[in-house]
Amino acid sequence: MLSAARAHNRTLTLGPGINVWGCVHNASLAAYCKKYTATVGAAVRSLGPGIAGVEFDYECPPTAAGHAGIVSKAEARAFTQLLDGVQRSMGSGYTVGADVGPWGVSHGSYPLGLTPWVDKDLMALNPALFVNTMSYHAPKDCGIAPWQKDALDIHNLWGLSKSQINIGINYFSFNLSGFEKIVGEPTWHTLGEHCPNVDEGTCICDGIGFVSKNQNYEIGKFVREHGFRGLFPWAANYDAFANNSLIAYAGRGLGISDT
Repeated sequence: MLSAARAHNRTLTLGPGINVWGCVHNASLAAYCKKYTATVGAAVRSLGPGIAGVEFDYECPPTAAGHAGIVSKAEARAFTQLLDGVQRSMGSGYTVGADVGPWGVSHGSYPLGLTPWVDKDLMALNPALFVNTMSYHAPKDCGIAPWQKDALDIHNLWGLSKSQINIGINYFSFNLSGFEKIVGEPTWHTLGEHCPNVDEGTCICDGIGFVSKNQNYEIGKFVREHGFRGLFPWAANYDAFANNSLIAYAGRGLGISDT
């Protein structure tokens, strides 16, 4: 993968491969976590050029409260300290990202539905840290209001700099049954086969909502015009090819040519 990235003038981001929950909560793992942080930088640098850094897909603590998006200030701070430690171990030129969800029951002064998963003060001290919002929506009006709300909430209410926020786009859909229960998550790669060369303004395919070509363009344009860091499509191999590709429209919104 690294060879392919270099051949196409791209970079590769690595997964952390560490027990994040243990490092955040289990004091008996302190030595293990400290050794990891101390040595991960040398390991990454040994791979040579083409590595952008590390990205954590740690979606809240694996508890009932965590799955509901409830993150304590202590958990948010410990997690951000881990991100910061990994980045500083790698050094200048490397970044560390974390996937975060703008949902959950509130704590402190935050309103219902907004629980910061990272510590804004620690984030502000290290501009090489960033977050990817798990903004996975399928609005029936084919608009981009949910993405705009997530972006502005994490900036205005979480307190993170726009330069440290990537906005997520889902290239998978939610197949719902009665009472809006999720019974499947078809990717656009498979769902799009039912709607070849779908119209740019359409956001329903085979009765299932998806992020339309126009929405991809408008989200990319919103990110570019409002100064956010970039986009976080999940995931590249979920997209379709040729005339049904969604990422091409997101790129145009960002001002990036298809080539």
